[in-house]
Amino acid sequence: MGESHGVRAEMASMLRLYRSQATGYQWFLYWVGAILALSGAVHVIVFLVDGGSWTGPVSWRKPIVFGFSFGLTVATLGWVLGFLRIRHRVGWTLAAILGLASAGEVALITMQRWRGVPSHFNNTTLFDTAVFGAMGVLVVCIAVAIIVIAATSITSLRASPSLGWAIRLGLLVLVAGQGIGVSIVANGSNTFGLAGSMTLPHAVTLHAIQVIPAVAWLAAFTDWREAIRLRIVAVAGVAYAVLTATLALQTYRGLAPFDLGPFEMGLMAAGTLTLLGVAVITASGVRQRNSKGTPASKVP
Repeated sequence: MGESHGVRAEMASMLRLYRSQATGYQWFLYWVGAILALSGAVHVIVFLVDGGSWTGPVSWRKPIVFGFSFGLTVATLGWVLGFLRIRHRVGWTLAAILGLASAGEVALITMQRWRGVPSHFNNTTLFDTAVFGAMGVLVVCIAVAIIVIAATSITSLRASPSLGWAIRLGLLVLVAGQGIGVSIVANGSNTFGLAGSMTLPHAVTLHAIQVIPAVAWLAAFTDWREAIRLRIVAVAGVAYAVLTATLALQTYRGLAPFDLGPFEMGLMAAGTLTLLGVAVITASGVRQRNSKGTPASKVP
């Protein structure tokens, strides 16, 4: 029990270190992320009270999902900025673009739901056309900031090799997600062909920046050598890429996400089970270290 408490204390200590060393622009993104997530939580209550369909172009799902997704992504990118060797002014510029554009995007989506009209691909009136156009501009701003962060991470990242590559891989998949977002707009609909759901691979790519670095961060509390941690991150990254590629393949063939043939089913199962296996193995590594009572060799 005491040993487990020791690891929890190490994790808490690391979180306090992140907090104490956070810059002003990181705190700005943390607060924006918290506000967006709070908006999503409030709209969960609204949905429970008001009811209505969860699906469809006019649904409380939009402010809920976009609030939580943007909130989590903005906060995570704030954390990532702490590992980059960038000037204070550059950090604030990136944070301002990310935070304000994300808040504006979620606000416009939420406003349209309260108005009872679709938020996306809505050109019914001049106002709705202007709103959708503004959303497009804001998304471009977000995408540019993410691309700059991803490019900077290639050469100017201060982290252990395993955590550093986890962040880079997560950002790379996130950039790919921006590409899928552009293709959704170009397609003029979330549905590609007969039944391809462009929303699903887009959503999965957006959250690689949480999943893959989380594996690396947890692995830092094992007693594994850094080379082993790096392999774990590589396996997690490949598995996530396989899962994303399978979903994208289904989508751009015009097939429903779970209209799977044997090959696609095998790929999806392999990606999903490998990710779960990595999580289980890494958690087991933390427990084994607990049982030995040895300190982690290096914590990010």
